[in-house]
Amino acid sequence: MPSYKIPNGLVLALAAAFYVHTVIVGLPLSQIAQHTAVALGFLLVLAVIGGSLGVGAGAVKLLSAGVLWFGFALGTTFVILACFSSGLGAVAWLLVKQDRIAHVPMLPFAALSALIVGQFGDVLHFGIA
Repeated sequence: MPSYKIPNGLVLALAAAFYVHTVIVGLPLSQIAQHTAVALGFLLVLAVIGGSLGVGAGAVKLLSAGVLWFGFALGTTFVILACFSSGLGAVAWLLVKQDRIAHVPMLPFAALSALIVGQFGDVLHFGIA
């Protein structure tokens, strides 16, 4: 059975890129702190919930790094969309391969979700303010 590991270096690079981006665009310190707090909160919640559901630690860290970039409202949309699309991928895998112990990688679904939220986030926020 293949093992899908999301490298810590990738997650750290995503987080570091956020902070570099905030300096370049001049994001206020209050918003940087808010994004950081929200991402840490998501990290804790996803670690507790995800661990009980079999979500890997790499996926939890990757989703939290995405939340760091998007903030609360769009970050929530990002997590919901990534988990939903990953679930659909798992169902499709079961229907096609009929392999009940298959692990479905989160990275492609998280990347696709980030692209969708980045492009259409203003209309996809599910009413979350």
